[in-house]
Amino acid sequence: MKLLRILFVLFSTFSLTVASTSSRAETTFITDSCGDDYVSLLAQLYYMTDNPVKLFSIMGKNIGTTDSSTGNWSPDPKVEKEVEEFIFNINATKKVALKADFDQWIANNAEYIKRSLGPNSKTRTCTIYLQIDQSISEQDVTSLKSILGRYHNPPFITAYLNSRGGEVDAAVKLGRLFRQHYATVNVAKHHNFNGSAGVGCFSACVLIYASGIAKYIGLNENGNGQWYDIGIHQSFLSEENVKNMSVEDGIATLKRTNKSIANYFDEMGVSKELLNLSNSVGKNRIKLLNEKELKTYLPFVVSEYAAILPIKITQSTTSVANLVFRSMDLAIKALGPEKTLLEYLKVVDDIVMANFELFKWAGGPAYPIEVGVYYQNL
Repeated sequence: MKLLRILFVLFSTFSLTVASTSSRAETTFITDSCGDDYVSLLAQLYYMTDNPVKLFSIMGKNIGTTDSSTGNWSPDPKVEKEVEEFIFNINATKKVALKADFDQWIANNAEYIKRSLGPNSKTRTCTIYLQIDQSISEQDVTSLKSILGRYHNPPFITAYLNSRGGEVDAAVKLGRLFRQHYATVNVAKHHNFNGSAGVGCFSACVLIYASGIAKYIGLNENGNGQWYDIGIHQSFLSEENVKNMSVEDGIATLKRTNKSIANYFDEMGVSKELLNLSNSVGKNRIKLLNEKELKTYLPFVVSEYAAILPIKITQSTTSVANLVFRSMDLAIKALGPEKTLLEYLKVVDDIVMANFELFKWAGGPAYPIEVGVYYQNL
């Protein structure tokens, strides 16, 4: 395991409002991260020696052992030592010359590397970072679907929330999409986002917050060392909407809204007591949730996900590096020693895709879940 780490370091208000008068803003894409660059790592190892076949043959022997209870893989210490000795004995002058070959290969294959690391990669699961700012609307749903559509493999989501509320239906749609993509949520502004001033999360925003499998609340901009506020109130119709419908229609609309929220909370594993609490707060008021209420109704981590995902992520991260190195050895043996590095890498890609269920969790939200568990247990 030590050797694998060394090699990788080489690179390295839940708006229960039905309408809102706030200004509109689309969900903003901030950046993404698409995991380890195993292509460049394998290329670097390939050009580290004038006998890469020998190097990958040694690495290919590292079958190691897999813990039957956890699924975690451990390397064979004898093979690790053999690889370390092989690399250590490479002539320093030869390494400099081979480094120039590596640089040239990277330059010549920039398009392949870009494709293998980008949104359209078939061998990566990316994490996308989003900011939801100001009023929540159907445009946010459209924007999110457009962003998700850029990726070949469904990405993980990390979202930053800064909103006074908006449309309930839109917030519910966003929340369902977030949960499908194992979203972690932060009540805060991303440091690379230059939108409105930080306000917190109120009304419909809390519906989105509820979808996070792990949750974090940042410090507000007042400099008082306090978290951003999270606040709720009952759903309501705009005065203009009420004027244009009968009493019966208005009541029926609000009942449908509450039923929709109740069903959504059930999907998210959120107690309906939160809906009852919100309905006790008038439309012109906001109840700020205290720490005890947040931990009770909107825990910082969803227990089922905290029980499963860290195990899968650990299993994936401890197994993936070894599988990549062994796949390179298999590619060389399958194609013969006279083929090009690019041809070998394409075979590695095929092996990764065949084992993608394991690979995809390597970039999962392990740290946000760990942080969520910490805050929930404080």
